[in-house]
Parts: sequence; structure tokens; C-alpha cells
Amino acid sequence: MSLFRRNDASLWRRKLARGLILVVARQSECVRRLAPTPQPGTGELRMQPVLHGRCQVVLYPMAGAALPAGRFTVVWDGPGVDGIAAELDVAAGAGWHAVDLVIPAIAERVWCRFASRDGCEHPTLVHWSPYPGGAQLKLLIQGILRRMPGWLRRGVQQVWIRRLENRKPTHPWSWEQITAVSRLDRKAMQQHAQAAGWDQARIRIWVDGRGTSKAQVEMTLQSISASAVDSLRPGVIGDAGPLQNDIPQVADIAEAVAVTTDAWLAIVPAGAELAASAGYWLAHAVHSDAELIFTDACDPQAWPDQGGMVLSGDFDPEYFRDSGRLPGLVCMRTAGAQQLTEPAGTAGWMSWVAAGIAMQPPTAIAHVDEVLLRLPEARHDGMVAQPLVPEGWVRVPLQSGEFSLRPQLPEPMPRVAVVIPTRDRVDLLRMCVGSLRALTAAPELEICIADNDSVEAETHAYFDELKAAGVRVLPCPGEFNFSRIVNRAVAATVADFVLLLNNDIEVTDPDWLQEMLAHAQRPEIGCVGAKLFFPDGRIQHAGVTIGLGGLAGHPMRFYPGDSAGYLNRLRHVQSYRAVTAACLLVRRSIYEQVGGFNETDLAVAYNDVDFCLRVEQAGYRNIWTPHARLIHHEYASRGLDIDPVKAARYARECEYLREHWGTQSPVDRYYHRLLTHADETCSLTPTPWGLRPWLVTICDDE
Repeated sequence: MSLFRRNDASLWRRKLARGLILVVARQSECVRRLAPTPQPGTGELRMQPVLHGRCQVVLYPMAGAALPAGRFTVVWDGPGVDGIAAELDVAAGAGWHAVDLVIPAIAERVWCRFASRDGCEHPTLVHWSPYPGGAQLKLLIQGILRRMPGWLRRGVQQVWIRRLENRKPTHPWSWEQITAVSRLDRKAMQQHAQAAGWDQARIRIWVDGRGTSKAQVEMTLQSISASAVDSLRPGVIGDAGPLQNDIPQVADIAEAVAVTTDAWLAIVPAGAELAASAGYWLAHAVHSDAELIFTDACDPQAWPDQGGMVLSGDFDPEYFRDSGRLPGLVCMRTAGAQQLTEPAGTAGWMSWVAAGIAMQPPTAIAHVDEVLLRLPEARHDGMVAQPLVPEGWVRVPLQSGEFSLRPQLPEPMPRVAVVIPTRDRVDLLRMCVGSLRALTAAPELEICIADNDSVEAETHAYFDELKAAGVRVLPCPGEFNFSRIVNRAVAATVADFVLLLNNDIEVTDPDWLQEMLAHAQRPEIGCVGAKLFFPDGRIQHAGVTIGLGGLAGHPMRFYPGDSAGYLNRLRHVQSYRAVTAACLLVRRSIYEQVGGFNETDLAVAYNDVDFCLRVEQAGYRNIWTPHARLIHHEYASRGLDIDPVKAARYARECEYLREHWGTQSPVDRYYHRLLTHADETCSLTPTPWGLRPWLVTICDDE
């Protein structure tokens, strides 16, 4: 019996021979332009030479433009065969799109094609990157296995499975991988910076060598000098001995700030490493109107199962006020830093940063979402600022022994209208209202039960009890429409603040509503959300991130209840684009300003997400606080939408959210683009590299 099947033997031999060549061949990445075709809004490119095997293709727009909506395809043909290697729907406005594909070893011609939906000018660049030989070898072995008889294939697979089960898990990312700069990248960065005038930027990077060895200082200085774009100027804080190239040395941070003559400065600990692309990205960023710039970092002390990657969203004043942290390299305008008074009793750079941030609006703080700094494993304290207590705020002790900052509440506290939609399930309603009235310390509550056609006698008996106790029961008959029920109930109340509460919420903490109300009264704040737990103690809601799963999701859902979360985010007040209406507090004036919930398009699903986004669109910020803690018996009252009618409605509402808010693209500024959008785990994406705008200058040069 032959080991391989004999059909298409000639084709298989050619495929195997070319596959073996791919394993050892070195295929170079390339950047090419799409050439316009006679048909408006389309572009086409024939790849020469053809890159075979496993590759990644990135589609970029023209410099300074955005991609139009359209369809991108990669097709190939060979000796009597052809196929489609990739088909990608491109969303409008995105900066770039990437797709992984496989070009068979027998392919002789490959075309890239793009067609916009509205006839707009086609994108310019296609960046084609082959995977290394290991990936090609895996692809070849998979092809060989498919040619084996079934009994032999199953045996080999069993051996592989046993080896995989015994292998320790490893993380696919590393500092070296995410910061790798090829010869093509380095050349393109230099050309792009020169063409744009960024190469004239000068940023003074002070290496804090106090209490460290000269070897650590030298390592950091070497990484600065290895920058692809020559925009970084080194200096040393502390006595590191004689240094080369007349590098200036000062005694402390105050002196470093005072003697700096460059437009920007930053301070990094000795032993840290800067990425080769740091000079390019920082030179780009300092030409903005920002007063302070921060990047992402690799920190071996933080989140080790994520490869130490500290990936932050855009600047969030709430999170910084509560935590005192910015993740990576922090640069300040020298003029602004020199106007500050030296922070008393501290020697840490972050104390200077905190003082600078206190003088600027949040819009003046820019984020470069690239990992540009690897912190040393052992370093002196100074990466965390002592939280500044703004005027009108107080430090509130927490059960953990720590403190949180909270705005002072006025006296007397304003009333809160509590809207609770329900239909029967008197057991849940009794739990919700009973715990709400018994455990909520303050403020005064105006409770309104919005009843959607309850029919059970026990439910109506409980309604009578509530009415006798001064609780309003508002009939809301008709087909279940959560948005309509909420809007009608809110209109029937008069308090200045509105709390939307599910009937399956259980109150456990007497101060939860005071915490939410303290933030909701701030003029810049829109919706305030709470920390919700499943009955078994796991996290149910810690904010809503737009774009998860192509719609919206709860990051860190199902984390253990005592978990700190990714970057300690489960323990700090922070901004989110949306929070859940299972427990949502908002000023009545804001609710009426945006028109309440959308009754027409979002009767059941995602109406709270849409509402929060409209509040944000009106100029407010939505926040979430971990210090308001409640239990959410999720799906206990309604169940899941699994019957055909409900499923069809859910699909329509999902489509509305995607179309109206563009959730199929990463659109949440508080969530890093390198964190996965496929689920709610806050794990890393499969590919660590991102946008490479410098490639526009080297297109077709290779």
C-alpha cells in the first residue's frame, strides 16, 4: 500500500518540492501600491515576485486619509487551478486592515484587488509579510498529513496531542517580537521623519541612575542611541562615572528639569530599554498640540501571564486620579515642567507628572499606543504618584484598608428616583426592593415599579404592600419593550436623579448609592455604573467596552470577585464609553436632553449602550466605580432570547448597533487596540504589530 494517494501525483510532487523550499527560503517583506483600474473606486496589484506559504497582508490608506468602505480580495492561479486566498470586508474610516492568508506553493500569479462601495479613491498601499520558516514547516506537515491514510494520520495526531498536553503554556509575545524593526522599517522611518520634518524634534531622555550600577545606565543609553530616528538626546541623573559623547550628568530630577534646553523631556529608570522605533513615534507625537505624552510599556513585574505587556487606553483622568499611574514612557514639555514647583518630599518623576496633569485639561494628554519602553525588573519606587486630593473631594477609607477619592455630597442630598421594570417574579422583586429599602443608607428614594403585565396573584398582593408603604406601581401594559417601559417610568417620576435598576439586583452595601451619587452630581459626568457580581461572587459588570465581539461587551466578566483585574482596573474608578442599565445613575436633565432610551430600534438589547453613547456624544463622560457593589442575578427574570421571534429581533438590534455606532471596528478609546476584541478576557491579540505609517515613503523602492 502506498503511503500517499496517487491521484494528482505530479501536482503533489510540485507542491511538496516548493513547500520544502519555503521552509529554508528567506522571503522578504514588500510594500506595493494598488494601481487604479478603468472602473472608478477600484485598484489592482499583481504581486511580483509571488510570496508563497503563510503570509500577512496589511491594507493601508493614502497618507493622511482613511480607508473607504469596500471589499479587499487576494486571488491566485497556477497550473490548471486557481483560488481565493483572502476576502475581507473593509469598514469605512479605519486606519488599516490586516488579514492572514496562505498562498499555495503551486501558485504562479497573485493579484490583490480592492473595490470601494461608494466609488471613492482606492487605498494606496499593500504591505505583504511572509511568516518565518517554522510557520511554513507547520503548513507543509499539515499538507502531508492530509495525504496519509486515515489510520496513520490518526496515529501521528495522537502523538502530537500527547506532546501538546505535556508542554507548558508559553506566551506568544515578547519584548523582542513586538519591538522588532526590520531593515526596511528602519529605512522607511528615517525617510518618513525627514520628509515630514520630524527628524528636527529633540527629546531629552534622562536616565535615573541613582542607586544603580553603571552597567544598567550604559544599557539604557545604548538603547537610546539605537533609535531608528535620531530625535532622542540622552542625559544621566546621578554619578555614573565618566560617560562617552559628553552626555550631561545632574544630581536630581529638579536639576534635570532646570538645565534641559530641549523642547521635551522624559525620565526613565536605569536598566530600562527603549524600542528602536521610540525616536520615530515620539518625534511624531511631539508635533501635536499635546502638553504631555505617554506610551505603553513592557513591565516584567506586571501581568506576567500577558508577557508583561502594560497596554492602556487613552488618558483617563478618573483612573489616573485613583491610581496615580501612567503605564510607560512619559514626556512633558520642558517649558511646562520648569514652571512647576518641585513636589515636596518626593523624588519620583510621576510626582512631577501628576503636578503637570493637574494644570492641564484631559485633552492635552496624548497617548502613543505603542510599547516603547521595557522597565527593569528591579527599580526604585517612583513610577506611582501620590494621588492629589482636588478641592471639594475627600479621602474615603475602604474595607481593604486603602483609600478612594470621592467628591463631597451636598447637604441635604438630592432625591433619587429609582425605576424598576418587572413582570411577575415576585421573589426577585421582593429581594430587590427589600434590600434597597433596608440597606441603602441615603439619600431619600422615590421608588417606581414599572409593571409590564404581571398576572400572578402573589405579585399583585405584593404590589398592594408596596403601595401601602408609599412605593408607586406604574402599569406599563403591552408587548415587552424595555426602552418604552423605562421612558414611561422616568416620565412619571420627579426627582433630579434617575436610577435604573433591574428587578434581579440585590443590594449588599449601605453606601453604594452615595458613591454613585457623589460622581453623578459632577457637571462633566453623564452615566455612572456600579460593580456587579454574579451570585457565586464572580464579576458580572465592570463597565462596557464598545467593539467587543463586534458589538459591545463587559471586559473582565467572570473574573474572580477579589481579582484586581487587568492593570488593577477592577479596583479603581475609571471612564467607560458605556455602563449597563442594570444599575445606572444619571441626572434627569441629561436623560431628557438626549431623549431617553430608543424605543423604536432597540426595544430589548443594547438600548443602554446606545443611551450611554448618546450621552457621551452630548459632551459628558460616563464612569464606573468599583466602590458601589451589588449582586446581579443576571437573566433570572427574563431568560435568554432563544425562540425564533426573539432571536430575529435580537439580530435586528445588533445590526442597528453595528450600523449606527460602527462597533465592528475597534472604536473604544479606553481599550487598547492590542487587547482582543474576540472575547471579554482582556487577553492579547494574536498579532502584536500594528499600523506602520512610515511604509508610504518606501513603497515600490525595494
